[in-house]
Amino acid sequence: MFVRRYFDRSELGYHSSAELPNSWRMVVLGSWQTRFADPAKNRMIRFDTEYNSRISTATALRQKVAALRGTRGLRVVGTSTVTTRSTKGQGLLTISTLVYTYRSGDTIRWVATRYVGQFGSKMAQIEIAVAGATSDSKLLGTVINRATESLQRAG
Repeated sequence: MFVRRYFDRSELGYHSSAELPNSWRMVVLGSWQTRFADPAKNRMIRFDTEYNSRISTATALRQKVAALRGTRGLRVVGTSTVTTRSTKGQGLLTISTLVYTYRSGDTIRWVATRYVGQFGSKMAQIEIAVAGATSDSKLLGTVINRATESLQRAG
């Protein structure tokens, strides 16, 4: 189900890759911003691989929580900041994660947004977000964890 997917293409080739579901379709959103969407269900993962290296992952998380205030049906499920090792040679990772739900029409959506610093950095170099139905939260958690640990960026 998971395969290495390449994205952030330029004339020099691909600059990023991660292990993602093989059936999800890639959509380029802009420079350094890519989304992979499941064609069978309303769920996705989105990358911004040049997020904001001037603020820490913890600050990015706090700013996201503040930006969500007033969102219909918002419920913050949890937040955390941890460090772990990349499985693909990107060194020590600092990861700040926000998990929340909100109401979209008649449904409740589950979202996890993650800010990542690679190679020992505590800065929010990368933003990764997954979203889908609350019933898909376990799969989406697996998708974002696998993507985070396997994400590689060209130097």
